Amino acid sequence: MTNEQQQSDDASNEVTILNPDGSVQHRYNANDVQKRPAQNTAEPAPVDAAKPAAAPTPPAPSAGSVPRDTSLALQKRLNAEAAQSAEDQADELADAIYTKFMSLLSDSIAEKGGNLTMDDVAEMGEAFTEQLSGIKETFLSAVESYTMAREQNRVSSERGNVFHRIMVHPFEARLTTEKDLKDKPDHLSRRMLPGFYNVLSMMFGPPKLSRYEQKAKTVVDHLLKQNNGEIEWEDVYKSHEMRRISLRSLIDIAKHFKNTEKRLDWMVAMVNSNMIPLEDGKLSAGWQFTRETAEALLRDLFHDLHHALQNQAARQKFSEELGADTVGVLDSVTRRFC
Repeated sequence: MTNEQQQSDDASNEVTILNPDGSVQHRYNANDVQKRPAQNTAEPAPVDAAKPAAAPTPPAPSAGSVPRDTSLALQKRLNAEAAQSAEDQADELADAIYTKFMSLLSDSIAEKGGNLTMDDVAEMGEAFTEQLSGIKETFLSAVESYTMAREQNRVSSERGNVFHRIMVHPFEARLTTEKDLKDKPDHLSRRMLPGFYNVLSMMFGPPKLSRYEQKAKTVVDHLLKQNNGEIEWEDVYKSHEMRRISLRSLIDIAKHFKNTEKRLDWMVAMVNSNMIPLEDGKLSAGWQFTRETAEALLRDLFHDLHHALQNQAARQKFSEELGADTVGVLDSVTRRFC
């Protein structure tokens, strides 16, 4: 922090006590008010800035559960979101403390007729200290509630929606933070995922979607048993059985895009109508899922199917199973995006 910034901060924290005639009686800095420490309260352990605290080691997944994602990109995003949440909580605490302090100060000035002595200020500081415990409890309760909610959401996400995750994986690299969207026009906000999941539900129908989900979970359970309950998502993505399930689902999706341009417009409208909103004034609150971003998503989504269709042996197998006309549709659709 520069000297100018420090002086500016000091000035913003300065409190001036005026006499009834408008003359200055005393000036002091709010940060210098001595607060009486609570009795029998242990001092917090000092933090070694040169040695950051080690992150807790996550427990290994148990058999029958979905593995954790240990990718560095995901961990970086989660850490950034956690830091932002902690910063928001700290801001709320600071606002609560400031409001309480100024309320006490205003009440004291009114009660004393605008004349405060240093004894009055010390007494006010003691009264303020007595109320800090209530503020602390409220803050800790809010943090605990947030932590529990986040943990429940994490556990819920790990136990279900395996197929959804398999479908998102091809374009996952395009999902970016809200603040980076304006500089990356071909990237996607995570707020569009509910709309994408709804698109899948509309195309497959609930029964088929449920069958795909069950097949995906069966593959995960099998991999967990083979590896003593310790696998990572990359193992799931690369497994032969999961790639087969993914390819089969892509065939179903591609067939829905036979009338490509009309279906593309439908997809854009569907995703935008299910977009998770941001408050007005928030960064990227007006972000929309466009035809351009939809085409980028489908280019990534259809990549493996397009590649398989270029293999003569695979193409012949598709023709025998699906018919030449269907293979022609698949080829036309994937070439449109890939």
